[in-house]
Amino acid sequence: MSYNTKNDPFDEEEHNIADYYFNYSDYEILFPRNEKRSDTAIMNQRKVLQNKLLNIDKLIYSRVKQFNLNHHWRPENITSLIRPCDYNKGKVGWMCIRYGKTKYEVLELNKGVLSKDEEFGFQKHACLQFIIYKDGFDISLFHAVPHDAIDRSYVHGKVLDNSFKRKLINEIKSLKGNEFVWHITDSNTDERYAYNIDDENPKYFIDFYNEYDMDGKESFLAFSLTPDDKKLKTINSLSKLILNKFSMLLPLYSLIAYRPPQI
Repeated sequence: MSYNTKNDPFDEEEHNIADYYFNYSDYEILFPRNEKRSDTAIMNQRKVLQNKLLNIDKLIYSRVKQFNLNHHWRPENITSLIRPCDYNKGKVGWMCIRYGKTKYEVLELNKGVLSKDEEFGFQKHACLQFIIYKDGFDISLFHAVPHDAIDRSYVHGKVLDNSFKRKLINEIKSLKGNEFVWHITDSNTDERYAYNIDDENPKYFIDFYNEYDMDGKESFLAFSLTPDDKKLKTINSLSKLILNKFSMLLPLYSLIAYRPPQI
């Protein structure tokens, strides 16, 4: 293996995915050796992958809207960014589409912010999402970015209430048997904590959440697939899976995401 490829998560022969919806090239552009590139060749490859994600969105969005979930109101921001910049810390190591609050809700929650630099954008809010990254594919409930996460403070305030705690425990319990794991990570220290819903007693979830979910850490609940999972073979099978997992996650999302009242 060459120096350039020694840190690759997998090689082309490891997974037989040439005829899958996402092939080796789609993952390869997200490998560490490529994530900081911004040349024409890599940008063209990222646009191919971006269009694959957008084609999934076209298939599922009418159903997702029925869940009262919305992708970004700007067409150019429906997917995550595909060029390295300050917003993604100069790396494109994953690409996703998020579904959450409306433009009205985001603007409503920004009322009183003193300057544009302090505004809390769409990515600061909890969402349901699907994401392709260097070694797999996730369908997830994304709870909190490391800093200024809107719904993190909301939930930490609510878990002081016994009624909310019971509801949260019940929602975690309802997801048992569906291969969901809650991850809390810190990219600066490489700390990683996991709560496997299938294996744990639901009543201990709040202890896990209170201990590890805090400013500086990313927090999300994910269903994960390896690149060669047959559910990823076609756009139709993948789209059905995303909608199925979203429907499972929706009650929990509705509980832990703050949605301002609509006028």
